Amino acid sequence: MPHPLYSSAASDVYQRQDPCFGLHSAHFVEPASYSVLGYISMNCSTLRETLANTSIFESIVGDMGRSSTNIKNGIVTQSWDCNFTDPIIRRNAIENVLGSWIVYLRNFAHLDTTLADNIAFEHDAPE
Repeated sequence: MPHPLYSSAASDVYQRQDPCFGLHSAHFVEPASYSVLGYISMNCSTLRETLANTSIFESIVGDMGRSSTNIKNGIVTQSWDCNFTDPIIRRNAIENVLGSWIVYLRNFAHLDTTLADNIAFEHDAPE
């Protein structure tokens, strides 16, 4: 389970300053943010190869959640199951991970993110 200090710090930032903290912090992702997984992904030649490596090596990066990929009828669905249970922390972790994926794909994997037809969250938009 994720470290309680992380949960406390992230909750404090969220409540005091920025209800979109998770999305905003995603803009600062760099290959080193993902440890060895970032560099492995940068050397993949296809999105399929990148997604396959993500599920194999993501535990090296941390224990905040687990990715899964589903391909059906030519549609690829990439999901992330968050391990946090606190609703504020969970929301920001999910937003950060999904946002980071898009930033990473655009800036470092040089993939066309306009191919993403839909990005869905389990929560409503901020008030």
